[in-house]
Amino acid sequence: MVNELQALLNSHGAAPPLAVDGVFGTMTYAAVVRFQATRSLSVDGVVGPRTWAALHGESMPAAQAPAASAGTLIGADGGAGTSAAEFISGPEAPGTVTHTSSVVIPEDCLKQRQECERCCEDLHPWWRPWEWRERDLCKYDCCGPAFRRCMVDGTFPCLCKA
Repeated sequence: MVNELQALLNSHGAAPPLAVDGVFGTMTYAAVVRFQATRSLSVDGVVGPRTWAALHGESMPAAQAPAASAGTLIGADGGAGTSAAEFISGPEAPGTVTHTSSVVIPEDCLKQRQECERCCEDLHPWWRPWEWRERDLCKYDCCGPAFRRCMVDGTFPCLCKA
């Protein structure tokens, strides 16, 4: 299914083109999020019934959308815990990095995430075992959502660097 997804995303102009390798990684996730955003779908990185329909050039009214189980969704594990609110632009937080172009470049978002995670590591060093939990929470609660937002609108609200 992931091979088919990657081929369909490529046919819809995924940039950069995806390697059709069957791996739902960050590049595939980013392409799904961009595709969903351009088609006015729920931007969650999960390839559910509406996203599949749009990829196949079909429309699916909300009343006819079938309920999907987690097993039929691609990307459900990668987007777990992601709410639509995390993808809505709002007032910029301190430390927000904004891209100057209107095109989201996944590599830039990945670099920002790596910098954010390094910041968490500096704030909560490994040699202080009592800070390991805070270090993990910093990466999970701050860097993860900021990365997902960056993949949608190019902003990276990194509270760690504020």
